[in-house]
Amino acid sequence: ADDKAEVTIAGTLAIVKFKHPNGTPLQAYVVRLPRPVCADVIDLDGKVQRVNRIGRVQVAGELDERTFKALLNRRVSVGGTLFGQHTAYHVAPILIQLKSIERAK
Repeated sequence: ADDKAEVTIAGTLAIVKFKHPNGTPLQAYVVRLPRPVCADVIDLDGKVQRVNRIGRVQVAGELDERTFKALLNRRVSVGGTLFGQHTAYHVAPILIQLKSIERAK
């Protein structure tokens, strides 16, 4: 996951509900991948770690709620840059910093 290289991922847009460690209920948008992948992720200390069997990628950034609701449970194509999970708000090992989203063709 190179946070400088733009990528496009495709999968099904879904909502994941979870609890923050402080007990607050939260939800996040994720792209469920058609099959698990593996990736090398750079952590906050600059170390590269291999993550196996990634089944979903969390969407980060400015999210237009109306657009996301219209695309929910549909195949989408999401463009942006990837980065590794590093806070309790991250529910997937890899996140994509959203630049574009559209229904997959």
